[in-house]
Amino acid sequence: MMKEHKPIIEKIRTEEKLLSELDFNLIDLKSSNGLDEFDYLELDLTELLKAKLEEKGLKYGEDLKVYFDLSYSQGSGFCFMGNITTKKAFFKIEHSGNYYHYNSKSIELINLIIKNKEIYQDEFNKKQEEKAIKEEEDFNIIYTEICKEMAKIGYQIIEEREQENVLKMGFIDFLTENNLNYDTFDYDFEDYKTTEEKGYIKICNDGDTSIKGLWIKNLKVKIDYFVKAEINKYEVKELY
Repeated sequence: MMKEHKPIIEKIRTEEKLLSELDFNLIDLKSSNGLDEFDYLELDLTELLKAKLEEKGLKYGEDLKVYFDLSYSQGSGFCFMGNITTKKAFFKIEHSGNYYHYNSKSIELINLIIKNKEIYQDEFNKKQEEKAIKEEEDFNIIYTEICKEMAKIGYQIIEEREQENVLKMGFIDFLTENNLNYDTFDYDFEDYKTTEEKGYIKICNDGDTSIKGLWIKNLKVKIDYFVKAEINKYEVKELY
């Protein structure tokens, strides 16, 4: 025999209330979530690298390829391979070694560009050979600077995405903890703060994370949804 105990509510007022006006269980933010494999990074870093090369007046070929290991371990970093043309020379960059950082490459100067004319290595005179060595040294400096800048950008992208995911999961955990339906909320994942600000509502306690709390802008819930959620939460079914 099944015995059921259900609370009876005769009238439910349809009314909007701020979360801060309702008695909800708060949650602790997790420090990580494991949502991301960061598969998007290669595409993002490739596009950002192209913009950086163009900014520095460097031309790249269709063979441009990025390599990175952003794990804060030995040999981690960023590098790129392919054909790059400056105003004075054409370079071929190839990967060398087992790591992905600015030293894990070989740079070969294919030709010099003098007065809009391409002069290849086997045509160099002594003065041009000296010029080629200087151009290769200068390009290596530029290459190293770009790789270091791109590694920092990569780490920043990862950090921002991890924080964003922690906040997203924090909000979902909050709904789950309070038996609330996610579809009842008009919520923009971009519209949050990590510090208290006027017009924002805190829905999390301080958790084991650098984020102090999850603050959502003017987040409201309809009373009828809230009451139904509470009914669902405290509904008791006993099976005999």
